[in-house]
Amino acid sequence: MRAYCDDRAAALSRAAALQAENDLLRAENEHLRELVDPGSSRWRGAFAHASSAVAVTLMLLGGMLGAGVIVDQTSASAEANVSRSSDLGARLDVVSPHEVVAAPAPAAVAPPAQAPSLPAPVIAPASPHRHHRRHARHRHHHRRHDQG
Repeated sequence: MRAYCDDRAAALSRAAALQAENDLLRAENEHLRELVDPGSSRWRGAFAHASSAVAVTLMLLGGMLGAGVIVDQTSASAEANVSRSSDLGARLDVVSPHEVVAAPAPAAVAPPAQAPSLPAPVIAPASPHRHHRRHARHRHHHRRHDQG
């Protein structure tokens, strides 16, 4: 247990020393930046805070807009469903309990425009040499049988 406490104390001491060294280096870095470009560190810090605030604001605004769009779409969909169900009686002409005649079909939708026709593919004729070789082999085959 004592070894653990000693190790922990040594680790805490090292961490404190490293933190102090880090703070010293950060201060030296800021000092050198100030020498190179006076006023830059103040603006850099302010810009970093402002840009993070703007980023958070945009993120929240985007979330709210996205939620608003979803709510609008959902309410529009619900209204469409309600109007469809209430319009059902007007669209169907009930003749008898056993026979239901549908209202006239909506106007036909124009077929999609056809893609421009492509030129016919050019098919090269077979090589006459290949044809000749095939017949030459065939003739040779018969000759061997004739000589047989």
